[in-house]
Amino acid sequence: MKKYKLHIGIDGGGSGSRFAFRVSGSPLITSPGPELQGSLLSPESIAERIILTITRVMGEHRLEGPFQLHAGIAGCGNRARAAAVKAAIEGHFKGSAAGITSDVAATFAACFGLNINGNALLICGTGSVLVYGKQDRLHMLGGYGPEVYESGSGRQIGRDTITLLTQSMVSDTPDETLIEALSEVGFEVRSRKALLDHLYNSGTFNAASLAPACLVLAGQGHRGCREIMNKHFSHLTDFVHTARRANTLTGSLAYHGGLFKNGWFLDRFKQQVGLEYTGIRLLKAPEGIEVLLSSPKFTPLPAETVTF
Repeated sequence: MKKYKLHIGIDGGGSGSRFAFRVSGSPLITSPGPELQGSLLSPESIAERIILTITRVMGEHRLEGPFQLHAGIAGCGNRARAAAVKAAIEGHFKGSAAGITSDVAATFAACFGLNINGNALLICGTGSVLVYGKQDRLHMLGGYGPEVYESGSGRQIGRDTITLLTQSMVSDTPDETLIEALSEVGFEVRSRKALLDHLYNSGTFNAASLAPACLVLAGQGHRGCREIMNKHFSHLTDFVHTARRANTLTGSLAYHGGLFKNGWFLDRFKQQVGLEYTGIRLLKAPEGIEVLLSSPKFTPLPAETVTF
């Protein structure tokens, strides 16, 4: 097996990506990157964004290839799509090796290594998914992508928050608490025209960016936001129940994603899942998935174990 001096890890999602560059004996280099969402971008576009970021960082830090790359990218569980991204990157960086898989499979491997059976991973970020191991295969619940309702995803919580806002705007008493909370995350809307401009004319609107405001208000007891989150938690618990009922979730349930950075969301999750399923060990996924993927010792899951 060829040995490489430079190892690169990528954790790519719908709201952005993170790159890690590792050279033996040198400090780790990390860099933010562009959105990498395989369900919305062509393989060529994904590869181009990766190539541009790698080229920039290698130039800034005078790094030399070839390199070994491990990337977990949202929406790249499809083997044909992953193969096309891999071919484009290896075609550009001659002599380098690229391993491309979904962000879910990469994070599962970072949490559990090759210990598949009995373990599960719940991701609540821009999108959401629960993946569990059964009979040496990974199986998925949720994870339908941006065009479908995804319970427990920042994108859907943001959309539900917009719906709550529109209901408020047509009432006799607009919800000033909600309007102010949204303005604090950059969503300044006090009229129908301002709302439509944000949604359709800004060119940068990301529904997931509104989720933090909803979580904060839910934690403070805001009725509308609490109702939104009650619905999402009910659906997430159904995911866990389905995996548990199939007698597949017998070990640890790891959790990962930006929503768990909110203390109220994390506590509510631990209470609702931990109390109902006392035999499950809750495990926080490691921070910096891209750093783990950049390790020369990282071992990706075999392609045949991933069924999605």
